[in-house]
Amino acid sequence: MKGKPKASPRETFYFCYGKKKLQTIRNQGWKMYFPDFTIIYLKNYSLFITLLDQPQGKDGMPGNPKSIKMENPELYDLKNDIGDQHNIADQHPDIVQKIHQLADEIRKKLGDKLTIVEGN
Repeated sequence: MKGKPKASPRETFYFCYGKKKLQTIRNQGWKMYFPDFTIIYLKNYSLFITLLDQPQGKDGMPGNPKSIKMENPELYDLKNDIGDQHNIADQHPDIVQKIHQLADEIRKKLGDKLTIVEGN
């Protein structure tokens, strides 16, 4: 590649899994994960699968993931924490609110099974 990389024309990216389940929003230098309360029936948390702090795999096979509890949305600063290790949602309520607004807007357009919202 020659020259400097071009800036992305988008500042917001939406990541879903399953059928219409909004999991993550990346907005500018922030990433926010949303818990999936449908994973654990009638509990106030979800389990998030991660390879963080787990032994690495070998011979082309992944390591063994672990499950961690997620009770509330988690916010990460991608400029200073590229490994998503330090949840800073409590320190940035304005960013959390902004990303929640983005989530509400996309859920109204596309629908979301986690929040039981029908899309247009």
